[in-house]
Amino acid sequence: MAPPQRLALALPILAASCLLGCPGPVESPATMGSTDDAATATRDAGDGSAPDGGRATSDAAPVVPTTKIAIPLTGCAPFYTAAVTIGGTQTFQLAVDTQSTTLAVAGRDCPTCAEAGVAPVYQPGSSAVDKHVMASSLYGAGTIGWTGDVYADTVQMGGVGIPATTEIAVMQTEMGLFGTGAKAPCGLGEGIVGLAPADIAVPGTNGFFDQLVATGAPDVFAVELCNSGGALWLGGYDPARALAPPQFTPLVSDQFYAVQLSGITVSGKSLGLPSSAFGSGTTILDSGGPLFYVPLAVFSALTAAIAAAPAFQQTVGGTNWFSSGGCMLLSQPRAQLDAMLPRLTVTFGSGPGISIDANATSSYLVAYPYDGQTYWCPGIAAWDPSWGSNIDADLGGPFLDSIVIFDRENQRVGFAPHADCP
Repeated sequence: MAPPQRLALALPILAASCLLGCPGPVESPATMGSTDDAATATRDAGDGSAPDGGRATSDAAPVVPTTKIAIPLTGCAPFYTAAVTIGGTQTFQLAVDTQSTTLAVAGRDCPTCAEAGVAPVYQPGSSAVDKHVMASSLYGAGTIGWTGDVYADTVQMGGVGIPATTEIAVMQTEMGLFGTGAKAPCGLGEGIVGLAPADIAVPGTNGFFDQLVATGAPDVFAVELCNSGGALWLGGYDPARALAPPQFTPLVSDQFYAVQLSGITVSGKSLGLPSSAFGSGTTILDSGGPLFYVPLAVFSALTAAIAAAPAFQQTVGGTNWFSSGGCMLLSQPRAQLDAMLPRLTVTFGSGPGISIDANATSSYLVAYPYDGQTYWCPGIAAWDPSWGSNIDADLGGPFLDSIVIFDRENQRVGFAPHADCP
C-alpha cells in the first residue's frame, strides 16, 4: 500500500499548500509558518505567541550560554513535537516550528478537533486570562488553518525552566491541521508552538520564546533533528552532541529566520549556474518544512545532476521522479544509499561563505515510515515565487539533520555536525 499524502504546512506568508506527493505547488515553507498576519477581531467587550547527514566545518567558537534547557523532541519530519505545559498542569505535544510565532492549541470547544480525535485539549484554568479577542491563521494557500480565542496563560516547555506568561490561541475550529492519517507515525500532536520572532505573531498573540527571553533567558535556541525524534535547547545547545564547532552565517531577515543561499554542488561538481540563479538571498530555515525548496532553475540543474549518477538511475530513476511526487520502497538500507548516491554541498553567505555537506538521505531523499515500511520520497522541489514575497528558497526539516543554532542575540545561525542519532 502506498503511503497517504503527507500533510505539509507553510510559512507565515503567502505560500502554496499541498500534501506531499501531489503534483504542483507543494506546501511550502513550512510547516507551520502561517499567514500570521491573519485578521484578529474583537469578540466581545473587554481587555484586549542523522545520522550526521549535515556536516559543517569551521574554526568558529561554539556558543555555550550559561543557562540552557534541554527538551526531547518526538516524531519525524515535518512534525517534531515537544512537551509543553500550559497553566501549570496541562501538558500537550506541540509541533515545534521555526517559521511561525503563535502558540495554538486544540481547545475543548473545538468540534473539528474532537472529530479528528485530538486529545488532550486545553481547558482554561485559574491561571488563564481571557483576552476577549478572536484570532485566526491560515497556512499555505489558505486551505489549512484555525480560529480561536486568545488567552494569557503560563507556558513551560519540557517541564523545566521558568514558566513564561504567553498570549496563546485556543482553537475553536481547525481546518486540515490534524488529518495526518491513522497509520502515519508523525503527527501534529495537539497544536503548534512557534519559535519565530514576534513580528510575525498572529495579531492579538505573542511568542513563547520572546516571553521566555524577557524573563532573562539567553536569546538563543537550537534544534537537533534526527530521523526519529531529536532535541530542542532553549538558551544554547549541547556541545557534547556536536562532532565539530559550528560555523555561522548571518541572518538576513528580521521577520523570520533566513540566510543567503549562494551555491550547491553535487559530489563536488558545480551546477554551472550564475549566482543570480540562487535568488536575491533569502532562504528560510524551516523545522516544520517537509522539503528543500529551491528556485526553478536551480531545481532543474540540481535534479539533472543527481539523476546523471548511474547509481541513482539504477536505484531510483531519472529526473522525472523529483517532480512526480511519488514515494517508493527501496531495498537498500539508509547507510548503503548514502554510500552509493551523490552527496550535496550547500553554501550559504559569501566572502567567505560556509559550506554544509549532506548525504542523500538527509537532503534529496526523505524517509517516510508508513504502515511498518519506510518509503522514500523526493526531498527537493521547485519554489514558486508567489508563495512568499522576497523568499527565494526554503530549507526544510529533512535537510536540517544537524545541530542548527538560532543565535538571535547576534543575528546569525550556526550549523554543527552531530553524533549519530536514530
